[in-house]
Amino acid sequence: MVPIARQGVIVGYQEGAYWERRYRGGGSSGAGLAYEHEFIVDNVRALTRGARVESIWDVGIGDGRLAAKLVDALPTSVRYGGVDLSPSGLTRAKTRLPLRVELQVGDVADTALAPARDAVLCFNVLYHVATTERANALVRNLLASASKAVLVLTWNQKILEREPKLATHCHFRPFGLPEGAPFVIAGEEAVPGSPHKTLYTLLRA
Repeated sequence: MVPIARQGVIVGYQEGAYWERRYRGGGSSGAGLAYEHEFIVDNVRALTRGARVESIWDVGIGDGRLAAKLVDALPTSVRYGGVDLSPSGLTRAKTRLPLRVELQVGDVADTALAPARDAVLCFNVLYHVATTERANALVRNLLASASKAVLVLTWNQKILEREPKLATHCHFRPFGLPEGAPFVIAGEEAVPGSPHKTLYTLLRA
């Protein structure tokens, strides 16, 4: 089994404080690359159809830039909810998303979401987690929050070739399922144009 994470602590960094400061100071989740967003939207739309997904948690929704595209691409019957560490980020997200999208402040590395929804999305979050222990807990709680599927987009080994010195709020950790997880990795696809990122499709076994 590939471990969820190996050694690694980002010294002096706490995710909640960092992102709250960033959003309050006028920063964003990141503009994102158009082709990456298109790739994600296509995969979420396909998952929604194939796995008959009727409800979604979006973990690390941030300021809602990507979520707005996802919500627009999905049927209005899909119940969509977003969770983030930063209240200021969610304030921004409210301006981009329809009122039917439920938003809440929460730390999924501490507690699984309840009730579980059909699918959980977690894009560009795992490599921002400060410690190995919290990264492992986040993956376990993502799985516990989903009844059918989980999509995780994170860095793969190629990031070490591209960025040998990572930013203070980023840390590479290899991705894998915890021992005994009731999910399987059903898909593993590098993002076209961003080969250092992989989208993992996890389905309940």
